[in-house]
Amino acid sequence: DLALPVEDMRKLFAHRPVRLQTRRNLDFFKLSYMLGGMNLIDLLKYDFRQERISYIRTKTKLRNLRSTEFSIQPEARAIIEKYMDAKTGRIDDSIKCRYSSYISLINRSLQTIAERLHLSHQRISFYSARKSFIQYGFDIGIPLEILEYCSGQTMKANRPIFNYAQVMSRHADDAIRRVIDCVKNPAVLTDDREKNY
Repeated sequence: DLALPVEDMRKLFAHRPVRLQTRRNLDFFKLSYMLGGMNLIDLLKYDFRQERISYIRTKTKLRNLRSTEFSIQPEARAIIEKYMDAKTGRIDDSIKCRYSSYISLINRSLQTIAERLHLSHQRISFYSARKSFIQYGFDIGIPLEILEYCSGQTMKANRPIFNYAQVMSRHADDAIRRVIDCVKNPAVLTDDREKNY
């Protein structure tokens, strides 16, 4: 289980590593969380010069090419501005190596941070940002269809209700804002759980 307890996520968001590369790795993790659990491969190739995200997740099956669209929240924009190359719009990863090596380096860095902060969760990886985003969203009662949309996950075709209702970017904007607020105020999780169950 790679979803983190919200208290662990709060510690990660509050932590300010001294080393530049460690800070960058943690910032990319936070950015993933604040962009609906966007995978690192998509973060590294995305042009962030626009105010909104519009992308098709790299891992999404080719038969469902519907793009995911939502606004970039201010907290995410602040991180993007620190690392974005003005000419390309891409976040400057500054490490020129194979993707598999880079994700391993980030995962080791996150694990070291977790140990240093004495997080209660024993396992952490870059993917924990995605898993935590979806878990917190589910915990506060955001419909699974909206969480699928926010995370760029393949929408399930066997749900006939989609003949009548469509998830739109405004739903994603609201969901992402609420999930980001879970880290700022964990009581949101408790309050919304009581309302939804």
